[in-house]
Amino acid sequence: MVVSLCDRETLRDVVLVMTRMVTDSGNRTELDDAMEAFGINRDELESEIRSGLHTLP
Repeated sequence: MVVSLCDRETLRDVVLVMTRMVTDSGNRTELDDAMEAFGINRDELESEIRSGLHTLP
């Protein structure tokens, strides 16, 4: 049996979606909580963005 590349990509996507559905606990982390966990302050980050320190590629 020969499986085309398109079929493999579709199968991979389906497996990924199914895995996420099965393992999703429903718990979500608020952005501010995640930023706090990494020591990032929203006001400081917004200030850095406004000053041009962070840019999109």
